Amino acid sequence: MKLKKINYLFFLIFMIFSQHLESQIEKSKTSGPITIFSNPNSDVSRYILDKWIPPDPRLNYDQVCFYGAHNSNSAYHSGYDPYAQQKWNIKEQLENGVRYLLPDLWTTEIKTNKECERQENETIEEYSKRATIRMCHEKCSINPLFRPKEFVKGILKLRGPKKQVLPPFEDALKIISEFLNKEENKDEVVTLYLENYTDTELLDYIIGEVPEFAQLVLTPNNKEKAKFKKEDWPTIGWMQKENKRIVIFNDFSEDLEKKEKSKYTFPVWQYVIENLYGTIDLRKAQEERYQSFGEWLDNEKIPKKLLMLNYFIEFPLPIHKSELKKFFKEFKERAESVQDNTIRIESLINLVYNEGLILPQSKNNEMTEYTEKYPSETTKDGYFSNITKGRFPNFIALDFVDKGNTMAIVNYINKLQAHKNLGSKKPTIAEKPEEQTNLEKEKRIIIEDVINEIIQKRKA
Repeated sequence: MKLKKINYLFFLIFMIFSQHLESQIEKSKTSGPITIFSNPNSDVSRYILDKWIPPDPRLNYDQVCFYGAHNSNSAYHSGYDPYAQQKWNIKEQLENGVRYLLPDLWTTEIKTNKECERQENETIEEYSKRATIRMCHEKCSINPLFRPKEFVKGILKLRGPKKQVLPPFEDALKIISEFLNKEENKDEVVTLYLENYTDTELLDYIIGEVPEFAQLVLTPNNKEKAKFKKEDWPTIGWMQKENKRIVIFNDFSEDLEKKEKSKYTFPVWQYVIENLYGTIDLRKAQEERYQSFGEWLDNEKIPKKLLMLNYFIEFPLPIHKSELKKFFKEFKERAESVQDNTIRIESLINLVYNEGLILPQSKNNEMTEYTEKYPSETTKDGYFSNITKGRFPNFIALDFVDKGNTMAIVNYINKLQAHKNLGSKKPTIAEKPEEQTNLEKEKRIIIEDVINEIIQKRKA
C-alpha cells in the first residue's frame, strides 16, 4: 500500500495507545519481587535484570547462550517513540549484557532515507558513492511514521521530513567496536543477526570501511585457515586470544550463492536453527521457521549446531480500519508478553528441550513446496526427529530486553553447559518443594501444566 493511502486517524490511535502501553509496563514494576525459578538464589525482582556473567572460555561458541535484542535498532532511546521494540539503544543494550543484536538493514541514498538500488554492471566503488546502509524498521522512507516525535520536532524546526535522515550503519559498528575495545570488555563476544535487505557486497564494503570493527570479525576465511570444519566453532578462549570476537549472520539478502561470497558474514540458515517468530503462542513458537529448514534442505545440509529461540509478538502498524480489531488484540497481547518475558521464554525453553522444534503446522505455499520437494526429510521421522530435543538455545531474541530477568536464565544455562561439557560444579537450583517459596511452587506448576497440555495434544 502506498504511503499516501495510510489512514492517519488510525495511526494517531496507535500512537496514543502505545503511550498507554509503556505506562502500564512501568506500573508493573511496582508489583513486588518475584524470584526467578531458574535462579532462585538470585536476590532480585523479576523486573531487575541480572548482570551478564561471561561464560567459561573453554566452552565452544556453539555451547554458549547469549541474550538478544530483537530489532535492536528500533528503540525508544533511539527516537522510535511510540513504535519501538526496545527501550535501550544499542550502546545501552551492550552495557546491560545483551550480546546478540538483531538490527534491520536497508540501502538508501547517502543524503536521504530514499531507497537506492544498484544498477546493472555498476561496480561496488561506484555504488558506494551514492548509496549507504541504514538501520530502519521497515523501509527507511517510511520511518518518520515510526518516529513521530522526531518527525514533529523536525517540522517545528522547519527541517521537514526529508531532513529526518537516520544514522548510517557505520555508527552502530563504531559503537560495538568501541565497546569491545574497552579494557574491561576485552574478553566479550558479540553476535549480529542482520535482517538484511541490502546488497551483500555493499555490506562487506561498509564493514571494511570501519577497520576497528572489521578486524574483530570472525570471518569464514578465519575459520577455514584455523582448520575448523564448516559446522564447527572455536572456543570462546580461542576467539579471545585471536581477537576475533564478533560473529555476523546474514539472512534475507539475495540468494545463498551471493551470501556465501561474503567476506565477513555467514548465511544464517546454513548454521542456525530458528523457530517461528512473531508469536507468543507456545504451540506456534515451537514450530521451526520455514526458511530455517528450507534453505538448509536446498543446499549442503551441514550439521547446524546453533539454536535460536524467538519469542515476541508481531505488532504491525494499523494502516486501515479493517486492521483495527487485530491491532487492539495484538496490543493487549504485546503488553502482557513484555511484562512476562521471563516466565514465557522459560516455558518455551523447557518445551523445546523436552520435545524439540517441529514442522510448521500452518499450510502455506512455501511449506507445501518443501514437503513436496523433500517428502522423507519433512516427516516427523526425518530431518526433524529429535534434532533440537535436549538442546539449550544459543540465542534468545526478545522485545524489551529490560523487562523481566531473562539474563538469569541465560547465566544459568551457561553454568549448566560448563558442568555438562567441562565437568564444572553443577549450579544449584531449588528443586525440592520445601526449598521453594509459594510463588515458586505456583509458577512451576503453571509452567509444567502448560507444557504437559501441549505434549498431550501433540501425542493425540
